[in-house]
Amino acid sequence: MGPHAALEHRQSFFLALSDALRPLGDPGAIEREACRLLGDYLGADHTYYVEIRAAEDWASVRFDHARNGTNPLVADYRLSAIPFVLPIYQRGTPVIINDARTSPLIPDANRAIVAQAHLACIAVPVIKDAVLVGSFCVAMESPREWQEDHVAIVAETAERVWAAVDHARAQVVVEDVGRVHEAQEHLLAGLVLQVERDPALVAVEDREVGADAVRSGVSAAAAPGVRRVVGLDLDDVRAQ
Repeated sequence: MGPHAALEHRQSFFLALSDALRPLGDPGAIEREACRLLGDYLGADHTYYVEIRAAEDWASVRFDHARNGTNPLVADYRLSAIPFVLPIYQRGTPVIINDARTSPLIPDANRAIVAQAHLACIAVPVIKDAVLVGSFCVAMESPREWQEDHVAIVAETAERVWAAVDHARAQVVVEDVGRVHEAQEHLLAGLVLQVERDPALVAVEDREVGADAVRSGVSAAAAPGVRRVVGLDLDDVRAQ
């Protein structure tokens, strides 16, 4: 494949990736679909995102797009079992291993445990706010000479996937806040209606509090009648 054809092929892949991820709102679904597309594109035996919590000596693979009859690498792992990995990942640059049996990146003492999972891989560390949070990986159970274009595609995919996941998580927060605000408005509207019908329900210091005051929340939280009207203290509503 010539350079021009390779560029078009790569652009087609990222267009397909964008189209596939755009309608997805669940972070897990985004990761799974990206792994599927990238793994199929590169013909990799394994494609997965590993979440890393270095302070807890913990890493986890929740989904692995395993191909060619290979067993998925889904599991929780202790980082201390492969101590060379963390310092390499913390550099923030792609890790390229063509053959785990001979790679200078892997200490002799760790070659056997690495080879149990795969022999060749590209791992792109994900670092946010100067903290290593994960790595996007493609791997083979046999040696493979990775090309520069392979590395660039994995790196760009990792960046796009993280951006999509970050956006999806932010959207969930926005929707949660919207639901809380809607619940607050519903509760306050009910309270206002009750006060308009019977202002004596809410009284502070022997003075009636009108609907306008309740709308603004002035003194209403202290009124004993609030709980009788809506069954919930306004302090509880504000704390949501």
